Amino acid sequence: MERRQLITMAVVLVGGLGVVRPAAASVRLSVAGVAAAPLACVPLWLAQRLGFFEAEGVEVSLGAGPAADALAAQAAPAVPVYATPFDAVVQAHVAARPLQVFAALTRTPQLGLGWHVDGPSPAARQRWRGAVVGVLEHDRTARLALAHLWRPLGGAQRAGAILAPHATPEGLARDFLARRIDAVCVADPWLTRLQRTGVLQLELDTRNPEHSQRLFGGPVLGACLSAAPAVLASHAAELRALARAVQRSLRWLQTASPLDLAGHADVLDLGEDRALFLAVLMHARASFVSDVTPDPVAVHNTLRWLLPHVAGTAADRADAARWFTTRLAPTD
Repeated sequence: MERRQLITMAVVLVGGLGVVRPAAASVRLSVAGVAAAPLACVPLWLAQRLGFFEAEGVEVSLGAGPAADALAAQAAPAVPVYATPFDAVVQAHVAARPLQVFAALTRTPQLGLGWHVDGPSPAARQRWRGAVVGVLEHDRTARLALAHLWRPLGGAQRAGAILAPHATPEGLARDFLARRIDAVCVADPWLTRLQRTGVLQLELDTRNPEHSQRLFGGPVLGACLSAAPAVLASHAAELRALARAVQRSLRWLQTASPLDLAGHADVLDLGEDRALFLAVLMHARASFVSDVTPDPVAVHNTLRWLLPHVAGTAADRADAARWFTTRLAPTD
């Protein structure tokens, strides 16, 4: 290959990744919880694949939970970080293990609520009487969102709705298609899978920020990166580098073409169905943030709807600062 061609290829590759900073001394960050929010964590996998972590001087292991982190920790000491829905941060505070959010990933819960296309009329659906709603038993965010939806009706029991927890998304989809349940509240990729069957009519789609704001009464924070206050204090430089790498990934995600994205379908275990992967990302693209700095208004609104369901208390605007920090905001 001619020297000119090599130079051209190098320029194209570097241009596709953005300006790469020299990597500093590597520190390993262990990010737990990725499997619990697979779609929201796509930017983390992309940051790893596109070299943004390395460029920012941080070594990052993406684990599914404590077991994965323990296995990775055999190689070198790690700085613990959590990638979770915001309700997990609230649960940690309730359990006296406080975490602080230092970077946002999504600005919605990325959930959809839908009925059979030939199901009850809109007026009847609003009454919920006798409706069986399928959810995944491990999806706490879905159950909390439904509790918030039904709160004006006096809760699920007063509304007459029946929650039907399912152990697997396959079982949830099978029961919906067999009409053993009336509605589903689920996230992607299964939400898009059901849409593609043509039998699901969405009543609420929080992948759309407008739908999310209508449900929660304003902007909210969905998935986020958090760490213990002591970790934030002792590893500020590394966590700021992590946030900067993730922000670069999020901005790449907003502008990437289908051709750019298709090769990463396996991050959602959709390597055999790239069309589904692209459809999932097209539906969810608007729900990702472009600036990872936590928005104080969104944090307060999120606490306002979550705290009554998780902790039985109301949100205090003056108290919001202990839930998040903007000190680690990336600087372009």
